[in-house]
Amino acid sequence: MSLLLIARVTISIAELASRGVVAAAAAPISRVGRTSGYYRRALAWARLLLHGSDLPVSCGHAAPIVLDAPRIFEQFAEIVGGECGFQRTGFLALVNSSDTAAAAANVAAHQRIGIRSSLLTSDQIRQIEPRLNPEGVAAAVWEPDSGYADPHGTTMGYAAAARRHGAELRLGVAVRAIGYDQQGVAYVESDAGRITTRTVVVAAGYRTAALVAPLGLELPLTPIRHAIAIIHRTASFGPRHPIVSDRVLGSYYRPEGSGMTMIGTTAAHE
Repeated sequence: MSLLLIARVTISIAELASRGVVAAAAAPISRVGRTSGYYRRALAWARLLLHGSDLPVSCGHAAPIVLDAPRIFEQFAEIVGGECGFQRTGFLALVNSSDTAAAAANVAAHQRIGIRSSLLTSDQIRQIEPRLNPEGVAAAVWEPDSGYADPHGTTMGYAAAARRHGAELRLGVAVRAIGYDQQGVAYVESDAGRITTRTVVVAAGYRTAALVAPLGLELPLTPIRHAIAIIHRTASFGPRHPIVSDRVLGSYYRPEGSGMTMIGTTAAHE
C-alpha cells in the first residue's frame, strides 16, 4: 500500500486522495459523521477555515486557507461534491483592550492578502449587531464573508470525494500500533489485521499521541470536553445574528438552522 492515513477528518482524506497519494484510510468510527463529537470536530474544522480572526498573529501562514475557504464552501457541489449547507452570516470577534493590538495586526495581515476584514470600535459594533451590549468590549474584528457549513453534509461530501478519487475508507477499524523496521515504518496493526505500508500519515486527533509515542515521539496533546447548548430564538428577537466570538466573556454564538442558536465557550478548558 502506498500510503495509509489514520484520520478522523475526511477533509484530509479527500485532499490526499485527490492527489493520488492515499490508498486507504482507517477511522475508529462506525459511520461517517455518526457521533456528536465527530460532528463538532467537523464543525471546528470548517470554523478554522472560515474564521481568520480566530487565528493568532503567529498563524498568519494559514491566512491563504482562510481566503480560499469561502469559495470552496460556496461552490462545494462543484468543487467537492454534495451539499454542505454553507450560510454566510459574517463573523464578529469581540476583544478587550489587552487584545486590541493583536486583533489589529491580524486585520492588517488579512487585508494584505485580500481577506475582507476590519477593526471596529464599540459604536461600529452596534451598527453591525445592534442587539449586542458592547460593555467591556474595546474593539471587534468583523469578517463579512465568513459563515458556517453543516458539519454532517461537509463530512459526507469529503468522504464521497475521497472514494471517487480511489481512497478506501475502512470505518470502524481502529489502528492499535505502528510497526517499523530498519528502513522505517513497515506496517500498522489494526482491528482488521496488519496493513503493510511504508508511509503513514497520523491525523487521529488526541489519539495521535498514543500511536506515535512508541516511535519515540512525544506530542503535547490533551483531550478536553467542550460543552455546547442550543436554544430557540424567540420571534421577537428579529433576524438571524452573525457568528459572535466574545473573547471578553469567553463565549461564542452561532446561528443553528432557521431559528436556533448554538452557544459554547472559548475557554481552553471547562
